[in-house]
Amino acid sequence: MSLRQLSESLAAGKPTRLEGLTRLDGFVTDKENRDIILWGLSERGQPDLHVQDIVVALRSAYGRYTVKRDGTTFLVSPLISIDPDTAILGQLRELDLMTTNGKKRHAELCKSPQTVRVEGMPRSSRVAKVLVDADYRMKMVSQGTVNLPIKSPFPSSFSERVAKWREEAAERTKSRRFNTRYWFQPGRFTYQASNDADTVFVDFAQVILNDEDQFLKGGALVASGEIDDVSRAFTCAWTDRMEDIYKAEAIWRDMHNIFRHFAVARIMRDRDVFTQVGFAGEFLLDRYNLPNVDVPATLAGLGHVEEYEQRRGSAKSRLAYSVCGGVSVGFNKPLEKNSDTGGTQASGRSVIVSRPATSAVAWAVTPGSLRGILDRPRSKLPAAPTPSPDPKKPSLKDLFRT
Repeated sequence: MSLRQLSESLAAGKPTRLEGLTRLDGFVTDKENRDIILWGLSERGQPDLHVQDIVVALRSAYGRYTVKRDGTTFLVSPLISIDPDTAILGQLRELDLMTTNGKKRHAELCKSPQTVRVEGMPRSSRVAKVLVDADYRMKMVSQGTVNLPIKSPFPSSFSERVAKWREEAAERTKSRRFNTRYWFQPGRFTYQASNDADTVFVDFAQVILNDEDQFLKGGALVASGEIDDVSRAFTCAWTDRMEDIYKAEAIWRDMHNIFRHFAVARIMRDRDVFTQVGFAGEFLLDRYNLPNVDVPATLAGLGHVEEYEQRRGSAKSRLAYSVCGGVSVGFNKPLEKNSDTGGTQASGRSVIVSRPATSAVAWAVTPGSLRGILDRPRSKLPAAPTPSPDPKKPSLKDLFRT
């Protein structure tokens, strides 16, 4: 996908789609045509990527989302968060869940609106909507009200918390209250780059689910500094099964794609590719009007109450548990660069020489279309090296075969 042609098409008011591109893997700089070529996979059964999502990622990487405080401009890290009202949390703690009225009031308070916070990106953007939806659904999974449609699903944190409370009740061990924050963030993201062809390939893109134990202090939730075994087991299980989860529901694949967009945009900025190729990015970075997508100001809180009998005696206990969360897609430091295994340069060359015309917005690069092309003498392009096999880091040429 030509970024130059994409920009010109959008500037002309033409309906433009990332036709056939379902996963962004990197870019190739085409200095001869002052262009940046985005490339990735075209996968059967997967939806096309969205232009506006990539624009938001570029604007974030190039410092377009800022705030002013006391006359100083600060860059804002891109994130969303669904925050509970701490006053409501305080009221919940005062309830007697052993009474009918207490249980009823708990259900009412748990549904109290939680604030949807969006920073470092337009609130009315599709990126924000996807991340909010993903975060909210993750919270529903943690509460056990939604089950992930994966083989051998891992238990919710709520069900594990109930089991632990039952064990503590049987042993007459005092249990403490929990407030847990879960959020998605970048894990290990690395890329290969060929200096000769200036081709970038994201070879590792990990999104993780993190957790933090919190407590109420002075009307605010603050980190306790402790590790809650139940919460940590849930986040580790989710992170370990992330690939299965991407395949299970469209929302998770959508979220992962957004992380990839922000990673690629950050690499572009760090390598100063706009300047390298003489690409005027002002339209995409400043003038393109993003489509408006409705993102709610609040969402109903989530809560769960479980009733059970102690193993000894006839007393009953009820467990109430709620969570807050968010998604951070900010890359606060440059991504780790790996050495080229040999396939990066070859694949970048393949992308450029297979372009049907400089006016083409998008084109396919397949093994069939490259037959004979790579054998033609092209003085302006470096010779493609023989890829060295590395099973741990697949090359771009390997991806072309999928």
